[in-house]
Amino acid sequence: MPRQEAPWRLFFVGQLIPLKALDVLFRALAMIRQEIFVVLRVVYHNSEQLLQLQTLAQQLSITDIVTFVGGRDAAGMIEEYRLADMLLLPSLTESLPSVITESLIAHKPVV
Repeated sequence: MPRQEAPWRLFFVGQLIPLKALDVLFRALAMIRQEIFVVLRVVYHNSEQLLQLQTLAQQLSITDIVTFVGGRDAAGMIEEYRLADMLLLPSLTESLPSVITESLIAHKPVV
């Protein structure tokens, strides 16, 4: 369903490491942003690729729709899930990361 009055509030939580494939997510956002009103909040504890991902966001001209949040405590995570429309997890491989369970408990879909 198209949304024009407010953006889809997308949410990623995880480590900023190659396995999580945030570069793929960023490229997808750059491709859809003209057709779908979205914003993405990136919550992370391991900032291994932070500089590379910030640079990629600049190169893709998506810095206005991507927010690097950093770490959040438990209360902060509850608020992040409350505000989000959906969790995005573009990982190349996973078993069952806790963020999927957390998202489902918060009644948020996972893509």
